[in-house]
Amino acid sequence: MKKSKFLINIRTMGDSRQFLPEHLDLYQQIWNTVAREARPEIFGDECNGGLRWSTTEIIPISKINPRIDTVDKIQGAVRAGLNPEAQNITSSIVNNGWDLRELTICVSRDTDPEGTFDYKIVEGCTRYLSLAGLQFENILCEVFDHVDTSVSTDYFSVFMNDYGHPKGRLDAPSLQMFVTSQVEAQGYDLTTITKKEIMEATESI
Repeated sequence: MKKSKFLINIRTMGDSRQFLPEHLDLYQQIWNTVAREARPEIFGDECNGGLRWSTTEIIPISKINPRIDTVDKIQGAVRAGLNPEAQNITSSIVNNGWDLRELTICVSRDTDPEGTFDYKIVEGCTRYLSLAGLQFENILCEVFDHVDTSVSTDYFSVFMNDYGHPKGRLDAPSLQMFVTSQVEAQGYDLTTITKKEIMEATESI
């Protein structure tokens, strides 16, 4: 059976693994204007996490902050540890190819003036790890601007984690990390916070 033209066979890439303009063109054929207009939660005014979609481009991997300085930071407040499906995802990419029919990795432009990266991942940390481990030089990305910095981009990650094919309830460590992040976002010091303050801070979550 002939493979779809939208599946990139990485086994034929050799040592220099990178997305090419032709891959971007194929991806754009699928994610055209109509397809994007049908998803306002991702590409329109309803976008979560204070984000606004900007463009689609191929970005050098060295310019992307993977947000994996510690395991606890993977996927922001979505998951407390590595994705248990990480190895299966990597194996699928190796054996079946990178599927351009799937929404690609989403990044936002880094607003930190002292940051060392130009972009950070807001959705797709596991796939980033897979491509980095496979020594890709660049990544095909949907690029967003963080227009409302009073809202954490983690909300986009949380939304996307449940979008289309929900992955189930958060496990206990992930739930604890989510609540902790929300309490910290309200300005509380977790080393001195009282039980009463915890109740007040989490009442609206």
